[in-house]
Amino acid sequence: MASIYKKNNIWYVSTYVNGKRISKSLKTKQRKIAYEIMPSALSKLLEQSQHLKNDISFETLTELFLAGNNH
Repeated sequence: MASIYKKNNIWYVSTYVNGKRISKSLKTKQRKIAYEIMPSALSKLLEQSQHLKNDISFETLTELFLAGNNH
């Protein structure tokens, strides 16, 4: 889950990925604008994160999910 906060009158978005906090400036001083651009900024932040591993196939992910949940 992401959070939004204000530092030195500039709004930032922050989230945790694999136990590490990553943040990005929203480059605005207005709260309303910050909340409007937060989803796209968060998407870009996650895409650029070096902590994510995108090399897992859908089949492997499905097997891990089904093995980890007691239905």
